[in-house]
Amino acid sequence: MILAPLVRGRKGHYRELFDHTRKQGYTKVRVDGVILDLTPGLQVDRYKVHDIKWSSIGSFPDPIESTGCGNLSIGH
Repeated sequence: MILAPLVRGRKGHYRELFDHTRKQGYTKVRVDGVILDLTPGLQVDRYKVHDIKWSSIGSFPDPIESTGCGNLSIGH
């Protein structure tokens, strides 16, 4: 998975950045090492330093699907 840094070691709530990223079609973002859903109104603590990254492929892959265990349909 390739991650593109949006914010590195900066303070702020980044509500506008999250809204803009969500409108571009992205569904998840990694904030301070934790993957979050991009929901309307999402913001982080304004006075803490943050690292925010997004996946350049649009969303983070599902761990089950990336190992090949997610599609076990029989007969297809």
